[in-house]
Amino acid sequence: MNTFNEINTVRKFVVILLAALCVAWGSASLADTRYVTDELKVTLRRGESTGHKVIKMLPSDTRVEVLSTNEKNGYARVRTADGEEGYILSRMLKVERPARERLAEAEKMLEALRASPDKLRQELTTTKQELEQVSGAYNALQQENQKLSSEVTNLRKTSASAIKTATQRDKLLSENASLASQVEELQQFKQNLQNDEFRRWFLIGAVVLFAGIILGLIIPKMRKQRSGGFGSY
Repeated sequence: MNTFNEINTVRKFVVILLAALCVAWGSASLADTRYVTDELKVTLRRGESTGHKVIKMLPSDTRVEVLSTNEKNGYARVRTADGEEGYILSRMLKVERPARERLAEAEKMLEALRASPDKLRQELTTTKQELEQVSGAYNALQQENQKLSSEVTNLRKTSASAIKTATQRDKLLSENASLASQVEELQQFKQNLQNDEFRRWFLIGAVVLFAGIILGLIIPKMRKQRSGGFGSY
């Protein structure tokens, strides 16, 4: 009998425990997670008290330039990016950048780091392609260099042959000039000989002519003398 009662007690305890778990599970499934907003607006006033007129509400993360501070009342005179000047509580200003801005920058850095492998792969692929292009250009330059070297060798051979030919030509020209000079001298010598021969024959002719004239003058006188002599005898 006692054993039966104990079994019933255990069964009731298990049923109650299961019911409690079901209620807890249902409550957990109906719960929704939310976050308290960090959106905050600070008043920018005309003066250094809450009694002064509000110029505008500055949302959190607004960047301002501090012109002066009043440590007695805790206000600071600031200028906004659009040139508006006013007063704001100094405790609402922070030297470091807002957490939201730093978080956004960190998220950008994280995104950049996540994208780095793909970017690096792309850059590696591009680098490989550029390397292949450079390698092809290098091979083409080597072939062109070999071609130019061969052409230079041929030009050197041709130049050496041309120099040799030019030397031989200069030598032949020199010999030709020497021969021409000798021919000219021979022609001049021949001309001189011809002139001397002409002069000699001219002199001979002149002598003969002169002798003929003399004889022409003497012979008649000699004949007269002879004829006169014969007549006296």
